[in-house]
Amino acid sequence: MDIQELMLQAAEDELAEYRTEALRRQNLRRKLNFQMPAAERRTFLKELEEELSAGGMVAKILCEQRQAVALPLYGLCGLALLAGAIGYGVPAYFVAALAAVGAFAIQRMGWKLQSKLLLIQTMKEMETQ
Repeated sequence: MDIQELMLQAAEDELAEYRTEALRRQNLRRKLNFQMPAAERRTFLKELEEELSAGGMVAKILCEQRQAVALPLYGLCGLALLAGAIGYGVPAYFVAALAAVGAFAIQRMGWKLQSKLLLIQTMKEMETQ
């Protein structure tokens, strides 16, 4: 695991904690200062910005509204489970499983994009100071 993956993991860990944005950035700033030199941080920042801009509008929506995007799939999962209980059987349970997997995948993609955005904001804040 290289340093960039460790920083992405640290950003995901910060998102998992119940904290304000300022405290998350402050904790990430300490970790970034300790583990990454300034030149490497700048190149990593450019790479992250390119990744987010390559995703376009979909990445922006997933980053900001990942739960709202996954909600219809959770609804489909619930309806399929209900249909399976009523008597439609295995096909309904299969649809429910596919919908749940799809919803979890969307949530995970949004989580990773949000952690990248947190890292970008933190590194930009470090450059301005």
